[in-house]
Amino acid sequence: MDESHSELAWLRTLLHSMEDALFVHDLDGRILECNNAACARMGYTREELLRMRTHDFDAPEFAAGFQERLSEQLAKKRYRCEGVHLAKDGTPIHVDIHTTMIDFLGQPAVLAVMRDITDRKRAETERETLRTRVLQAEKLESLGVMAGGIAHDFNNLLMGVLGNASIAMLDVPEDSRVKRCLEQIESAAQRAANLSQQMLAYSGRATFTFKRLDLRHLVQKAAPSLAASIGKHHRIEYRLDGDASIHADESQLRQVLSGLVANASEAYGDNEGVITVSLRVEHIDHDMLAARHIVGTLTDGTHAVIEVSDSGCGMDERLIERIFDPFFTTKFTGRGLGLAAVIGIVRGHRGAISVSSAVGKGSTFRVYLPAAVSKAVEAATAPRKSAPSADGAVLVVDDEEAVINVSKHGLERAGYTVFTASSGKEAIDLFGAHADEVGLVILDMTMPRMSGEETFRALKAVRDDVRVVVSSGYSRADAALRFDSDQIEDFLQKPYRARELVALVSRIFQRPAPVEASRSTDFQI
Repeated sequence: MDESHSELAWLRTLLHSMEDALFVHDLDGRILECNNAACARMGYTREELLRMRTHDFDAPEFAAGFQERLSEQLAKKRYRCEGVHLAKDGTPIHVDIHTTMIDFLGQPAVLAVMRDITDRKRAETERETLRTRVLQAEKLESLGVMAGGIAHDFNNLLMGVLGNASIAMLDVPEDSRVKRCLEQIESAAQRAANLSQQMLAYSGRATFTFKRLDLRHLVQKAAPSLAASIGKHHRIEYRLDGDASIHADESQLRQVLSGLVANASEAYGDNEGVITVSLRVEHIDHDMLAARHIVGTLTDGTHAVIEVSDSGCGMDERLIERIFDPFFTTKFTGRGLGLAAVIGIVRGHRGAISVSSAVGKGSTFRVYLPAAVSKAVEAATAPRKSAPSADGAVLVVDDEEAVINVSKHGLERAGYTVFTASSGKEAIDLFGAHADEVGLVILDMTMPRMSGEETFRALKAVRDDVRVVVSSGYSRADAALRFDSDQIEDFLQKPYRARELVALVSRIFQRPAPVEASRSTDFQI
C-alpha cells in the first residue's frame, strides 16, 4: 500500500510540474482530472474545472466539432489538432492539442495535453498581414506605373485634340455652328484630361501643391458641396473632435472626402441613411498597424485621421480586396477611378487607408495622414518669379508633332518668334545657333534617346541663364524629382490649350497676355 501511495504521489508531482495544461475527460467531455497549469491558464479553480466539460470553455466554432473529433479519437486512439479555448475572463487561447485514449479508474477516457501557441499564432498572423500588405503595395505600384504611363501617353494624344480645337475656335465666328461643335470637342477632351488626371492620382503622380492646412476648417469648407453630392434621402453628421494640421494639397484632399462620402451614399442606395464624417488625432504604433487592414504605408507617430462611415449594404472580404482597383465597381453606372484615385492621392500624401466592413452592417474608411510638426514650406516645384527682361524667341522642344504644331501656332498668333525641335540633339544644335535670340525654352520632360534632363543640362552649358519651362503628360511631382525648383521657371501640364501656353509665356516675359490667352482657366482636378 505504501508503495502504491508513493507511486501516486510521484505521478501527481509529475502531473502538476508540467508547463502544458493537462486534462483527463470522459467520452462526454466531462473533466475527470486536470493539473495546476490547466487551472492557471484557464483562470478556474480545480473544483470549478471538475464540474465542467471541455466544450464549456471551447470557442464556439471549436466546440461545434467535438463529436467529430471524438469519433476520430476513438478510431485512431491518438489524435492531434489545433483549437481555441476561452479563459474564464473571455481571453482567447490558441492551443495545440495531443490526445490519447487511456483507462482512467476503470473507465475509458481521453488524456489531452494542450500547449499554448497563442504567441506563435499571433506571430503567424502578423507575418501574413505583412505579406498581404507587401503584395498589396506591389499590386498598387505595378498598376500605378501602368496608369501613369497610360496617362502620360493619353495626355500627349489629347494635346492634338484639345490644342487644335482651341486654335480652331479662334478662327470661326461666335455664332457659327462649327464653333459649337468645336466647343463640344474641347469639352469632351477636357473631360478626358480630367480622367487622365485621375489616373495620375491613382499612380501617386498627381500634381500636388502642399501647404499647411487646418483639417477641421477644410472639412467645414467642403460641407456644402458634400451635402449636394449625396442622395436626397441621406444626410451627413460631423464629429470634428480632432484639432490637426497637416501638410497637404487642399483640392486633392477635398477629392478624397468627396470620393469617400459618395461611396458611403451609394452604399445606402434609395434607402434612408446617415453618413458620419469624423476627425481625430491618433498616435499609431506597431501593434495598431498589425491589427488593422491598411492599404498604403504608415510609420509610427502622430497622424490625423479622417473617418467616413455608413451603415449601408457593407462588403465582404472579396470586395474589400478589390475596391481600390482602377475602374472596379459594383454599380452598373460606375465609371472613372473612384476609390482608386482616392488611394492614389492618399499615397501621394504619404498616408494610408484602413477599411472595416460587414455585409448588411456598413463600412468605415479611415484615412491616416502624417500630422504637421513644423511650419509649411512651399511646394518644391512652385513657380518662381522671373526677373524683368525683354522678350525673346521661344524654343519649343517636344517629340510629339501635335504638341509642336499647337504650341507654334498659338505662340506665333500671339506675336512671338518660335523655334521648334523634335529631339534633344536638334534643340541643342538650334539653341547653339540662336542662343542670343531665345528667351525661353518649353522643354518636354520625357523624350527618346536624349531625355529632358540631359537636354536641360546641355542647354545650360551653352547659356547658364536660359529660362526653361518643363512640360509633360506626367505630373508636377515627377518634374520635382528630376529638376531643382530654382532651376526652372514653371511646369506646364499636358494637355494644354494654346491660350494657356500663351498666358504662361506672357507672364514669364512680364507682358499682358492677348485677350484669347487671358480667358484661360485651370482645368485640372
